[in-house]
Amino acid sequence: MSLGFKDILWSEADRYWNYGLWQPRYLLDPFRPVQMGLPGLYFNHEGETSILFLFSYFYLPDVIIYPKLKNNQVTSKNPFFVESFQKFHWNIDTLDFFQINRFFKPLLAFQVKHFIESSSVAFSYAYKPVNQLQYSVFVEGINLSDSVKNRLTINQFKYSVLSHHLASLEGESSLSENLSLFASLFYEKPEKITLEKGWVSDPFESHLTFSLLAYFEEKWEEHTKTLFTLGWTKTLPSRSQDEMSNVVTESLEPSFGRGFDWKEALSASIEYQNESLFQGFLFRFRANYALDNKFSSIALENYFYFTPHIRMYVSGDAPFQLSDENLNKDKSSVEKYKNLHRLLVGMQYVF
Repeated sequence: MSLGFKDILWSEADRYWNYGLWQPRYLLDPFRPVQMGLPGLYFNHEGETSILFLFSYFYLPDVIIYPKLKNNQVTSKNPFFVESFQKFHWNIDTLDFFQINRFFKPLLAFQVKHFIESSSVAFSYAYKPVNQLQYSVFVEGINLSDSVKNRLTINQFKYSVLSHHLASLEGESSLSENLSLFASLFYEKPEKITLEKGWVSDPFESHLTFSLLAYFEEKWEEHTKTLFTLGWTKTLPSRSQDEMSNVVTESLEPSFGRGFDWKEALSASIEYQNESLFQGFLFRFRANYALDNKFSSIALENYFYFTPHIRMYVSGDAPFQLSDENLNKDKSSVEKYKNLHRLLVGMQYVF
């Protein structure tokens, strides 16, 4: 039994693609979010069949740089922020994002994992808050059946925490000493809430996600290790007709709803470690390709350990669009990444 924040591997697919379904993420660096773990009281039993229970009444959603209202525009230093309501008039002086009661919601989760020789199968379930905040606005002076949305005036703004049911089934098999396969299936169903009269918000969708991962690890020499990874993922949304019929939100960018960077994507990565080079050397390279909108990204990391405490890093990210064919179809998931190429060089002192 333990109490506190624990970073648990609830799903290998969720971790690899960093969907942020199971655990909230720290999004100060949106390119490489860090999962923060879930707070609560843990009960863990390990054996041929391992069982894990978690209970909590305190929750922190994804930690982000909150938007601000300036010159009738909602802006954020977070480069992934896309403003849905930019065409409308904000009759608000400030945005109040601090509501302490949003942190207190029930969280219950469990995982059962059974080992069979070189394979395992795990089932996980959680009833917990969604990691993203749900934004809502109060509509005044507009007929919701009117398609001219530029008449919308926003007088009130609020956000809330929405709970959801989340379940995942994941199987792992070690085909050899070097090769491991993961097959994952997880389903998220947000609770349906009824907003007060006059309030509208982008809805959160239920969805089903499939994922396949293959890991190949090779130790060429005593002090070196190379890990190759191939991945595929596909998410199937199930938005209802009622949700689609809201004329206020149907054409808005889905920045306030549950959005995924990869609805269907392929990934390949390589990680190389050499403990005999310098005081240690780490190289990572990953390429992602989204099949739905022809969007790609490349991430590169190099760490040079000069001493046990001092290391230098060189990293870079290059997102790009191979074709504008589907840009209008899925603009929100492309524009927020476009032209965000970067190169990072620095030194770190590790205590």
